[in-house]
Amino acid sequence: MTETTNRILQGIAAFQQELQQRVNKEVKEITEEEYIFLLSGPASCRMIPGIQENMGYEEMYYCKTEEDKTEARAYLKRLYAIED
Repeated sequence: MTETTNRILQGIAAFQQELQQRVNKEVKEITEEEYIFLLSGPASCRMIPGIQENMGYEEMYYCKTEEDKTEARAYLKRLYAIED
């Protein structure tokens, strides 16, 4: 193996060893509701053009004006190719 490969492998091994020391061995059981809540966290912080507030996860948010709708549609089409 090359010197570079050895350095990379040593770095990976050191990182894996560090992770093993950090791992919390206790597993916390959570409910289905808590699981869904945890999954929704990052998405609930997102804001997109046309919806100028934190969208949250408890209710549906709508664009307030036609201009906002156009802006949101353009963003979703550009980013995700969503057209409907």
